[in-house]
Amino acid sequence: MFINIFRKSRLFILLLILWICSFICFGQTVCGENDTDCLIAQYTDAIKANPENAEAYHKRANQLVKKGEFEKALSDYDQAIRLKPEDDGAFNGRGYIYSVQGNNQRALEEFSRAIALNPKNVNAFYGRGRALAELKKYEAAVEDFNKVLELDPKYYMAYDARGLSYKNLGQTEKASADFKIGLKYYDALVRNYPNESRVFALRGVYNRRAGNLDAAIADFGMAIKLNPSDFESYNNRGTTYFDKGEFKLAIEDFTKAIELNKNFADSYYRRAAAYERIGDKEKAAADGRKYEELTRKK
Repeated sequence: MFINIFRKSRLFILLLILWICSFICFGQTVCGENDTDCLIAQYTDAIKANPENAEAYHKRANQLVKKGEFEKALSDYDQAIRLKPEDDGAFNGRGYIYSVQGNNQRALEEFSRAIALNPKNVNAFYGRGRALAELKKYEAAVEDFNKVLELDPKYYMAYDARGLSYKNLGQTEKASADFKIGLKYYDALVRNYPNESRVFALRGVYNRRAGNLDAAIADFGMAIKLNPSDFESYNNRGTTYFDKGEFKLAIEDFTKAIELNKNFADSYYRRAAAYERIGDKEKAAADGRKYEELTRKK
């Protein structure tokens, strides 16, 4: 009997140690999945306990990206790669940040490094395809989006991105087919997840691509209602207002996006264009300089 009690006690102690470690090392047990500040604090504690913890640097960087703190996130991804050079996910994270900052050539390089390390990194193929499209290399972008869908046929964002590349190549029938597939999928997602802001944000992107501008504005508005800190949805709604010629409303949304994330280069670029359209050349020039400053950083 005493032996059994002893064995059970050892098991209890082992489980307790593992539980405590999950608090210290990973943060997921203590914090909610979307509690970004809490998770950052937990990963910071893990790094203090072990400065060589590559995973903690990587995971903290992921949370910093969610907050738009890109320079801090880049620093953490750099540390993760220093400690674990084969970390394709960290290269992918850096690529995403450079892409958001408008530095698409550097993003292209980072995504390519991620793919070299892991030829099945579907997110890296998608990111590289987006960077190629921004660099107007549409045929190469289509190849990457094709690879995304080969690896994961349910990666529906790739349909939108590939459709846009087809559109820019003048292949309107292929573009239309891709947009319809994406919209059908996101309509279903909205029905199933009516409280998820990201679902509305993504459907908004599809609606804008398909030319459904009013529907896109409504989707971005719902995304913002569900997540008021969603600077990308403000930026996307502003872009849609710009498409409609409603430049003052566009400026309001770009300004809000910048308030939420002062390092989001795309909003400065687009607000500059909107100021230009209403004849405010001084503000347009100021935003243009800020955009160049942000895109020159890395």
